[in-house]
Amino acid sequence: MNGWFGAWDKLTTAQRLLEGEFGCAPDVQGAQVAYAGDSPNDQPMFGHFPNSVGVANVRQWLDQMTSLPAYVTTRPGGAGFVELAEHLLRRPALRP
Repeated sequence: MNGWFGAWDKLTTAQRLLEGEFGCAPDVQGAQVAYAGDSPNDQPMFGHFPNSVGVANVRQWLDQMTSLPAYVTTRPGGAGFVELAEHLLRRPALRP
């Protein structure tokens, strides 16, 4: 279930959080953030973040979406998120 009141959306809220709480300026967020989602309401995030990942169950919606994730995991739901986390943990740390 997904719901909200007012003019809020995931992308605006994520950008505010990243800048306000983590000091991640809007002009570098795309290079420093990976986003994972699983449904059409994640399209703004998929379109904004180049490092976007859809967990496998997003495949059922791809033909209805205009902003797609850059990568789709092989496993659905939480297992897809674990797949992403394991991939990120295998990568060497990036230096600024």
